[in-house]
Formats: sequence, C-alpha cells, structure tokens
Amino acid sequence: MKVTKLLIMAVLMVPAYLYGNEPVLLKAYAGEYQDMHLGLDGNVANVNASFRFKEFYYGSKYTPAAYVAIHEGEDKNNSFQFLVTNNGEKDKRLIAGYRIIENGEEVKIESLQYVEKSDDIKVKIEFNNGVVKLCLNDGKIETVNTKLKNVKSYISVSSSSAEFLLPINKSLKERDALKRAP
Repeated sequence: MKVTKLLIMAVLMVPAYLYGNEPVLLKAYAGEYQDMHLGLDGNVANVNASFRFKEFYYGSKYTPAAYVAIHEGEDKNNSFQFLVTNNGEKDKRLIAGYRIIENGEEVKIESLQYVEKSDDIKVKIEFNNGVVKLCLNDGKIETVNTKLKNVKSYISVSSSSAEFLLPINKSLKERDALKRAP
C-alpha cells in the first residue's frame, strides 16, 4: 500500500518537475542593452513568453523596449524581432509590433497594437523554415515570411527592465547544460 501511494505521488510530481515557468529579469539602463539566448540553432523554433515592464529609463537614443526574437548567425544582423516599445516619457501606452532585420538593415516594421505600460504581454513565436507565426496576447496569428533558415531564440531589453516568464522544460535545460560543460 505504501509503495503504491509512493508511486502515485512520484508520477504526479513528474510534470511539475519537467515543466514550469522560469522568471527571468533583464535590466538595461538608458542607452544599454541586455539579452539572453533561449535555445540552440535550428530550422524550427518555438518561443512562448510573457513579460511585464518593471522600469523605463529615458535619456538616450535607445527607447525603452523589450524583445522576444529569433536571429541567424552570431549577431542579430538577420533577425525577426517582436518588440514592445515606449517612444517617449510622456507616452501613456506602449506599441507592440515586429520588425525584420536583413544584413543589419530594418526591411520591414509592423505595429500590431497598443498596450498599457502595466500590462502583462504574452507572445508566441513559431518558426519553421523561414515562416514565422506570431501571436500576441492570444489574438490573431500573423504569418510572416523571412529569409531566415537556422535560428536561435532570445529575449532582450533596452533602456528598461522587464520580468519574463518562460516555460522551461527542465530536462532539456539540464541536457543543454551538460552539452556546454567541458
């Protein structure tokens, strides 16, 4: 009887161990940028994240912004970036949208909607062989064709701080940590 109860408890605890929301706070003062990579290279990527701004820092050419994005190569000169930005201290709302960067140049930018400064923002990005499907706050899915082929996912902030919640598969996270170990 005790063994059965122990086995049932163990089975019920496995999903809680394997999956969870991992909070990540990124902070970059006025004119600064901070990022964190989320995954390995691949021609398929899925990123689900929610975030909320904590602080905005003004006084530089870099506006406060938070990004959930994918990029190709070692830099971000070829990327698809979902971003939420605040164009000025007097703006009461934020602008959510996306942009495509090719060879370091912004080739497309689309505004999707306004959000309040205190809102929780939820975004899903699915990438498969150059096609991005973007969903903001469980709304309409935007499908965007890009020239990207093999990407890495990342989150970042500029001139602001934001707390991101990322669903993390802990077993994959541990596997990836072992791959990086010497």
